[in-house]
Amino acid sequence: MIAFLLLGAVNSPVKSDTITAGDLIAAVNSLRTANGLPALIEDPTLDGTAQWTAQYMADNNLSDHIGNVSGRVSAAGYGGGGSVFATENWARFNVGTLSQVMAAWSDAAHMIPMTNPSYTHIGAGTALGSTGTVFIVHAAYTAGGSSTGANTPVTAVTPPVSQVMKVVVTSTPNPDGAVVHIVEAGQTLWSIAVAYGVHILDIQQMNNLVGSTTIYNGMKLNIKYAPTPTISPSPTATSVRPSRTPTSRVPTKTPTPYYTPTATFTPTPEPLIKSLPSLDRRTLGVLIIILCAAGLGVVLLINFRKKS
Repeated sequence: MIAFLLLGAVNSPVKSDTITAGDLIAAVNSLRTANGLPALIEDPTLDGTAQWTAQYMADNNLSDHIGNVSGRVSAAGYGGGGSVFATENWARFNVGTLSQVMAAWSDAAHMIPMTNPSYTHIGAGTALGSTGTVFIVHAAYTAGGSSTGANTPVTAVTPPVSQVMKVVVTSTPNPDGAVVHIVEAGQTLWSIAVAYGVHILDIQQMNNLVGSTTIYNGMKLNIKYAPTPTISPSPTATSVRPSRTPTSRVPTKTPTPYYTPTATFTPTPEPLIKSLPSLDRRTLGVLIIILCAAGLGVVLLINFRKKS
């Protein structure tokens, strides 16, 4: 049923190289109203992000989403600092009609901008590349912030920049770490913010552009300040004291006097028989014989007296 309404509502002989962003927005809103939903409000910021995406994909011949559409539209300033929810539809045709472009988005995932009542704003862009025309639709809504779009539908929106976008080539950081971008024709504040991965509000604050998105060709934009160098304290020379020769710390101990006992001489008793005079063997033998003879004589004498 949706495919039938789609082809019937936007059936047009317009060729792909002449289809405009307004044609895409009208086709999406035609399907929303056919589904009983209010038309999405065209938002200049979403127009810008969709156009930049279409040009970037065409210039680089990309064949898939570049990702993080919510982050890209938020960095461009959509949502006023609130939580941003966004979806992106893209298609490429060498020769085709608006009906064929919209038919490529007839599946459930690509029909979100046409069927989801939460979405409130829309933007679109087209860009011609070497392999055909790229078509982009960005639909979004916010939670907790203020949208950049009006609260009531508008009949005409003047694009904030030329529909011819120039891809931003990021600058090489300076030797001190600062990053300065020189604006070229066809670049916008939001496309520069997306390219460098910073928030558009940060660029505005760094360049005194708060509340303004006006930039010009050749303008120098501060993207990143040079980091503040960390001052290291100068080392203070510390005098080195000469090392002392270690001294023995063994406490001096007063020696305890030891008393040596005095030897007491005990007199050795004299033997009862004084030592015999030194005799040679011969003399000793004679004495023994004499003693034996004397003893024998005494024995004989005693025996003789007993008999008489």
